[in-house]
Parts: sequence; structure tokens; C-alpha cells
Amino acid sequence: MDFDLSQIRAFVAAAEELHFGRAAARLFLSQQGLSKRIQRLEQMVGDPLFVRQHNLVELTATGRRFLPHARRLLATAEETAADLWPQARPLRIDVWGQVHFPLRVVGRLAAQLPQLVPELSMRRSLSAALEALDRDELDVAFGRPYDLLRPIPPGLALQPVYLDPLAVAMSVGHAHADAEVLTPGDLRSIGLWWPLENSQGEVAGFLESYAAQFAIPITTDGLNLGVDHLLDALRAHPTRVGLIGSEWPLSSTDGITIVEVRPVPRFLWWVACREDARHPQLGRFLGLLEETGRREGWLEFDPDRDWLPDADRADLRASAAAAAT
Repeated sequence: MDFDLSQIRAFVAAAEELHFGRAAARLFLSQQGLSKRIQRLEQMVGDPLFVRQHNLVELTATGRRFLPHARRLLATAEETAADLWPQARPLRIDVWGQVHFPLRVVGRLAAQLPQLVPELSMRRSLSAALEALDRDELDVAFGRPYDLLRPIPPGLALQPVYLDPLAVAMSVGHAHADAEVLTPGDLRSIGLWWPLENSQGEVAGFLESYAAQFAIPITTDGLNLGVDHLLDALRAHPTRVGLIGSEWPLSSTDGITIVEVRPVPRFLWWVACREDARHPQLGRFLGLLEETGRREGWLEFDPDRDWLPDADRADLRASAAAAAT
């Protein structure tokens, strides 16, 4: 068989995400482009690789057998490129999602490191990214290392990098849409909504910790199909309120009001890499990340002004103490 690596890469992404939209975003493809690559691969293999029914995507028996071979093909291709062109291999970075801090900061740092060639992926799950790091399919990943589906593999280094401020979003028709600031006491009477179906553990755990800390009722019906879907759901339901990043570069906020919350909930982003990583640009990338964060105060936390889950707060304090010694 004359395998096309772009088709293999599309298959592996879809097999890991079990969601064609997320797999397409991870590879910076349209969903139609991803589907066409997988269809051509299925024609070559002679069997379907996926079962697709409504929102459900599953591997077929052939797909499950083919997946480890597909991963080895990609690994062999990367090893060959690294051996022949050691300075040319991109720095493989998982930036989690499209509107989040990691993608924004990689863009900033890449502009300051012209020799850096980043290859971005969006797994929307630190669990999946850590597995890829462990398999040496990634060099760097971002995420929140709490409430994951599995233990963190040994041999990985993690460091906190950014406290992301959150706010609440609601329809312009909501009763509190004109508020300048809301408090946890206000949210206790209003309630929060977040669709936990398809949400990652690190996000769900954060939201559940916040709701539990302040006795805020939280409803979790619906599917999490990305930011645009979330905002559409808020527009369509004028009683719903959801937490979002106050710095997210949203494509459209028509019909949506974003209100500050005090104390400010902060989502703590971490960066992860293998302890034995040897990419020639990794050290410069991580060094510039740390230098920029220190200069701009990315990890400044005021307990009177900000809120973090207990585990995040304890580890942030421990990391600051370690850095000071």
C-alpha cells in the first residue's frame, strides 16, 4: 500500500479525538478536508475505519487494528526527518484550543524567535497531550494537571505559567445583563450552566470546585461542542450564565454580555515537557516563556482579589517558594 502521511495523520487525530470537528481543528483543516483524507485512506485499506452516527464517532475493528500501525508510521517519518534534518524539525506544541492563552502566547513568542518553527495541535485535553508527550509525539503541551482521567506519566516536567482570568457570559436579555460586577453570592441565586458532556476533566473539575466552594448551583445539560456552540446556547436561553475566559478573542459577542466576577476566578495554565527532551529550540522557547511571564506578572495572585481551587493554589504557592530558593 502507498500510504499518504497526511491521510495517516488525519486518521490518528480523529481516532484520538473521536470527534471530527476537534480533529480537524487540531490539524488546522476544515472538517470536510479531514473527512476526505480519511475516506481516501478507507478506500485504500478496503474497510471503514470509523462508525459515524449523529454525534457518535467510534473506531471499527479494522480501525482499532490499524491505529498502532498508523502511529508507528508517523513516528518513523518524524524520526527520519529528525535524523536527516535535525535543525529543521518543528517544535511540536499542543496549545489546547483555539481561543485560549497557549495559542496566543505561542504566537507572541514565535514572533520573537524567528528560528522557531512551531507545529501546533489542539487536543483540548491535557490527558491526551501528556500521553502524546510520553510517546514522544509532542515536545510541549499546556493544560491544567488536575482532575485528569489518568495519572501523569513519569519523566515529565510541569511548571505553572499563567493565571487566566474568567468572567461570566449571558444573553443580553438576562435579568443581570446590566450588572457591572457579580459576586459568588449573586451567582448563588442565579446559578451557573456548563455542558459537561464532552468537557475535559481538568475543566469540569475546576468548575465543580468553584461551584462547591461558594454553594453555587450548577446545571450541566447539553453538549460541549466548542466556544461558538456555548455562546449560541447562552443566546438561546436568557436565564443561563456560563464562565468563560475574559481574554478570549471571541469571533462574535452579538447578543452576549460579559460581566466581571469578584473575586476573579483564575484558571491556572501549566506547561509540560519531557525531562529528557532534546529539541534544539525547546530550551529557548521555555526560557522566553518564563522570562515573559516573570516580567509581565502572569502568576501574581492576590487572595483578596482572585480565586483558585485549593490544589491549584497550594501548588502555585509551592512553585513560587521553590523559585525563590
